[in-house]
Amino acid sequence: MVRPGRRISAGSQATDSRSLDIFGGCDPMRRRAWILSGFAAQTDQARGGKSTCRFDQEDDPTSVIFTGSLDPNSLDPPAAFAAMRTVESWTCPEDLSGYDAFIVDVKSSDRKQYTLVVKDTPLVRRPDGRVASTVSWEHDFRCDIANGSGRIILHFTGFKPFFRGRPIEDDRQPELKWNNVKSISIMCRSHFGNQEGEFTMQLYSISAYRYRDSSPEPSKGGSGKPSSRRKRSIQRLRRFFGGSSQWKSASKAASK
Repeated sequence: MVRPGRRISAGSQATDSRSLDIFGGCDPMRRRAWILSGFAAQTDQARGGKSTCRFDQEDDPTSVIFTGSLDPNSLDPPAAFAAMRTVESWTCPEDLSGYDAFIVDVKSSDRKQYTLVVKDTPLVRRPDGRVASTVSWEHDFRCDIANGSGRIILHFTGFKPFFRGRPIEDDRQPELKWNNVKSISIMCRSHFGNQEGEFTMQLYSISAYRYRDSSPEPSKGGSGKPSSRRKRSIQRLRRFFGGSSQWKSASKAASK
């Protein structure tokens, strides 16, 4: 989890080819509208639960409010969840294998823990119409702001495989095919009773960000030190995040 750092100045990404808008627009001067028809709710109601969620928009179509309620008491075990996922017809705007992280631009949040979920397999429906369970890659985050705004970095290396809400921890962990992303979801879940009740988070955008050079440097093996190319990536990160605490986590990932 990375806490939001200093807000990036207006227009700083307008000509930055390293960023890719996926939902909304990351440039504050050129916000893009969220298309609500491109999302559908997926909750524990399919398992007999009572959790709910939806996307709302007030007067500003360039942001979206993810809101709902978790009811873990209606389930045993109390694994409540509520998510807004992309619909079956959604296609990722670009191959993401050349990127390194998602940037979640939050307008306001209730400080609950949320999860970004990525799948590289098409949505499959069971004979009864319900969505079949498949492996997903998930990254939890929490935005500790109530009335301000901030950006959270979710490094691709931090996404871990899950199946039916539980981590896959054996030696046969699958690898996420970032060149074949089929769906993305934003989820709030109870973590087996640790969260419950109403939740609300307002988002400006979700974008992908590339902080390394497009052609990876061949491994020299055994040095254990960042290459000169990776050092340059770290320097770019420092400039991009304006010296905030956020760049430290990103630079740590770049040096691996």
